[in-house]
Amino acid sequence: MHRRETLKILAISTLSAPFVLNSCKSKEQETADANKAVAKSSIDRFKEEAEADKQIMKGRFFTVHEMATIAVLSDIIIPADEVSGSATDSGVPDFIEFI
Repeated sequence: MHRRETLKILAISTLSAPFVLNSCKSKEQETADANKAVAKSSIDRFKEEAEADKQIMKGRFFTVHEMATIAVLSDIIIPADEVSGSATDSGVPDFIEFI
């Protein structure tokens, strides 16, 4: 067996494994999995935690000039075209500042 053929087989088997495993689930299992995901997404917080989150969201990490630079660079990487908008249109600079 050649190295390229082995790599192709490994890649195909790795990518197809989730589809094969998910096809074996029953409808009851899929519903239970969806309910677990919904239960995990609901977060109960103390008032102090909520206030701390609000304070974090109010603060700014980058200066105005740095945010403008990030916007220009992200638009260079993901420019607007006929189908979709630019990175700035989708909020990439704000996301970078948040992260």
